[in-house]
Amino acid sequence: MDLAIDKILESDHREIDVILERLDEAFERGIVADIHFLTDYFWARLAMHIRAEHLHLFPAVLDAVGSKAGNAVSISRPTLAHAEEVLIILRSEHNFFMDELADVMKRLRRIVRLRDPVPAVGLPLIRTQIGRVVETLASHNAVEESEVYIWVEEMVSNAKKAKLKTEIARELKNIPPRFDSSNLQ
Repeated sequence: MDLAIDKILESDHREIDVILERLDEAFERGIVADIHFLTDYFWARLAMHIRAEHLHLFPAVLDAVGSKAGNAVSISRPTLAHAEEVLIILRSEHNFFMDELADVMKRLRRIVRLRDPVPAVGLPLIRTQIGRVVETLASHNAVEESEVYIWVEEMVSNAKKAKLKTEIARELKNIPPRFDSSNLQ
């Protein structure tokens, strides 16, 4: 099935949601190795998604809106000022996600390195920190899905969408080598 760009990115959101469900289950079980691995995997997958948006999607949106928006006021045809404002907020949230998850990974590596058999203090704090990321991510994804992804489908030319789709797909498949198919089950 040949999915549209919005459906590809929405599907990636859902795949990341599944990782978060698995991570929540790992926290419930208290298995540090699983928490460490799944947090790292979440961080990597989110970074891949963000890279696709920063390098390809957002520039395509700004280009399309800048050339077609005029005095548009609807959500599907935003003004350039509105599109820029939305993308600034989304980029800021992307930075928040990456900064928070980098900090979480430092804490988890410390727990793993020290082989703390009962990381009672560290894990609840880490879980809370990840919870803040997840909460922000939910509203963030809603904005992307209800605005930005629609703009792409409605405003970017079919020729540019074909190229954009290839570029986004390449980024979403570019998983770091530390994750291979044997450890993703």
